Amino acid sequence: MRDPESASSTEATRSESYPPGLYRSVHGERSVDKTFYQAVVREAASVLELGCGHGRIAEAMRAEGVQVSGIDLSEGALEEARKRVPDGHFVAADMCSFKLDARFDRIVCPYNGVYCLLELADLRAMLHRVYEHLVPGGLFVFDGYAADSFHAQEGDDAESEESFVRRVEALGTDWDVYESSRWNRDAQRIDATYVHVPTDGRETQEAAIPQRYLLRGQLESLLSEAGLELLVVHGDFDQSVWDEDAPFLIVTAQRPHVEA
Repeated sequence: MRDPESASSTEATRSESYPPGLYRSVHGERSVDKTFYQAVVREAASVLELGCGHGRIAEAMRAEGVQVSGIDLSEGALEEARKRVPDGHFVAADMCSFKLDARFDRIVCPYNGVYCLLELADLRAMLHRVYEHLVPGGLFVFDGYAADSFHAQEGDDAESEESFVRRVEALGTDWDVYESSRWNRDAQRIDATYVHVPTDGRETQEAAIPQRYLLRGQLESLLSEAGLELLVVHGDFDQSVWDEDAPFLIVTAQRPHVEA
């Protein structure tokens, strides 16, 4: 936790979106999912990644020989994705309303991307866009943290105290990163705030990641509404079966080969 005097005397610049360089330094180190998504696309010719960010997963999938496309709202992140995958097709678009002149064998949304849709109407819209952009028999795969266990706990909504995450290097200096979060059970919301305190005296940066998590029991009906069939839910990237103690909620759904 930051020193109270230091915290109160330092004004933080709050970004409308998470600056890509800072985001990558804090959240871009996870590698456990790369092998999983490589396996997802191994038999495919084309893949679209929703919320592709700076291309961490896109680069791993391209190594399997698949044609990679990606959408994201951050132009800064897309510039980095284009450098990582020069022959990929990356466009600025909203995952709730995108319309591309192509269909894909696989559509993926890694690293809690689906949780960034804060309204149920947005989630439904995204799933319909996914259906429209999959070939018959194509797969939609996404992952998020598992929420059923803590969602079921008794107690009021909670707000965590700010805690130190780690020191990272980004944008030419070191930053001490602190995290706090607010949980609203009824809304299925966890809003995390990250404060980045530079060691060289430049301005403190603050960024938020608001999320609406999903529960296992909600999946089948939501997917079915969009015409998608739930195939399997894994609890980890080793493809172990999901249960309430699993750390992740990893979903594979399919656009049916034969339309109803």
